[in-house]
Amino acid sequence: MSRVLRIIPPRGIAGKGSFSLTAEKIFFLGDDEALSWLQPSGLNNRLAGLGPLFDQELLSLRNNLIEALARLNRANNSFSWWGGQLASKSSSSLPLVRLAVYYFCGLKLLEGSSGQVVFVVESPALAHMLGAAARRQGWQVKISFPPERVAELLTFMRGQFIRVRQTAVFFVKAFIRRAQARAFRSSGNPFEGKENRILLRSWVTEGNFDSQGNVNERIFGTLVEWLTKQGYAVYYCPMFFNIKRPLTQVYGSLFNSWQGCCLIPEHYLKWSDYVKVIADAWRWAASDDLTFRVLEEDLGPLLREVTAAFPVDSALCGLNLDGLMLKCLSARGIVFERIIYPFECNAPENQFILSLRQWCPGTRVIGYQHTTFFANQFAYHLARDEWQYHPLPDKIICSGRKYRKLLEAAGFPGGLLVDGPNLRFSSVYQGDVHETRDRMAMPPAVLVALTYSYSMAADVLAKVALALKGTGVKVYIRSHPLLAKSALERLIVMSGLVDYQFADSGTLQVWLSKVKAMITTGASITTLEAVAAGVPVIRVVPDAVIHYDALHEPEYPLACVHNADEIRVQYERADELLTTGPGLFEKFGVLVRQEYFTKPCEELFRTFIEC
Repeated sequence: MSRVLRIIPPRGIAGKGSFSLTAEKIFFLGDDEALSWLQPSGLNNRLAGLGPLFDQELLSLRNNLIEALARLNRANNSFSWWGGQLASKSSSSLPLVRLAVYYFCGLKLLEGSSGQVVFVVESPALAHMLGAAARRQGWQVKISFPPERVAELLTFMRGQFIRVRQTAVFFVKAFIRRAQARAFRSSGNPFEGKENRILLRSWVTEGNFDSQGNVNERIFGTLVEWLTKQGYAVYYCPMFFNIKRPLTQVYGSLFNSWQGCCLIPEHYLKWSDYVKVIADAWRWAASDDLTFRVLEEDLGPLLREVTAAFPVDSALCGLNLDGLMLKCLSARGIVFERIIYPFECNAPENQFILSLRQWCPGTRVIGYQHTTFFANQFAYHLARDEWQYHPLPDKIICSGRKYRKLLEAAGFPGGLLVDGPNLRFSSVYQGDVHETRDRMAMPPAVLVALTYSYSMAADVLAKVALALKGTGVKVYIRSHPLLAKSALERLIVMSGLVDYQFADSGTLQVWLSKVKAMITTGASITTLEAVAAGVPVIRVVPDAVIHYDALHEPEYPLACVHNADEIRVQYERADELLTTGPGLFEKFGVLVRQEYFTKPCEELFRTFIEC
């Protein structure tokens, strides 16, 4: 019997209403969000998702992928290289890791298949790589993509267009920000007569503003007040993300809140600094050594496709200006005793640290690990000896004992890690309203907590709709600021979910007090907040994208699940445990509060000035 493999893009199917496939097996190797392209064809009902295979392959490949990405960093170790997303090894910022796992999943599927098989993929490079692998195994292959050389040329040309467009966007935004920043220049010298200077670099999002427009520091909490009482002059360097209000309003709120001690790069930078940042961004994407081999498989085509498709990130370039601002201040004799920033192992940290090492050698650099740890987020891992050349702070203060252990196990030197306080999530200490007896008496209801990804939302909504169909369980959906409500409502319609209500108003803790369990996609601290409150949490592993699990407790009574049947079983098990094992989930709540959210005290506050 002949073996025939056809590889097609999702959009190609959606554009052909009469398209019919007689294949016995149709596998989708792509982002779940792309399933929307299959809706008009009706083919989405015939697709076989990757299911647990994707997560299994990711787990088996994790160390090899981390080592391969670290080899890239070692080979291209330069100031410009560390200014790009690829250097961070982030498995969420770029699709490289996901595409690599699809490739190995495809190899596994070919091994166990015969007859006619269809792969639906998004990436031309992945399509041609799978086609070549299938031919080596004796398959007849038909690829509905442009020829490989043509696909590479089209990707390159698209990348050049994106590069020019992003560069233009960067300079237009820079011009606007410089014009807007002029109105908020301090009348006097904000540094004159002030010693013991400390700079906080922190994220500012829409969530930082209250209803009156006042700015609240969410990451460092009461640390600013404590440092001020110790006699330090505290300055603020904001990093903007997901800001929807006018920038003039943002600047005004920041200057009022910080009494002029808010550093705006546009007050200190020259136009040549903007040119340098863009030149570095162009330079890293043109690096010569972009070899990417995993388990003897050459994944170079995937790497080249990704770097061509994401050549310049205007938002990241804007954040990289902070280091050049400190260079300008240092040239004026303005130095800081120490700089504290939110440690997340992400791209905006790398050039910032290198800038400090070069232009502010006497400044102590302190990273504050304020959020969570995901085993499948490769940015949180260092390969063997990578700590020797990867930009790292002098110390990393961990918000819970558990994180010090997890980071050390992930390759960070133990001497770099310090136990510190949880400053951000003070609500976890208010868990006494979530009692087992109250939850047992509640009507059946679950809270579905979404994160930043439409793909994860599409996956979990479809599974929840199927799992709870006909059960009478009420579904509350808590959205995410990065998800457009209109797009989310479309995904809900596609999922078939009917009996639901949005739970976006009020705090998470209020909604947790109304449900018997929470269902989560992962990639969010809400998992730990719910566990800390004693709420049973059902963690759903997506079929085709990376699962980021915040809970690292193998003894937790509810294991991760992959499909609708397992969700239903876990919900019934949670209900049973609430009845027969009172206090079980509260026990894990106490554990999580103690290990993941260390309560602040004077001794732990002092780590910020003593380590």
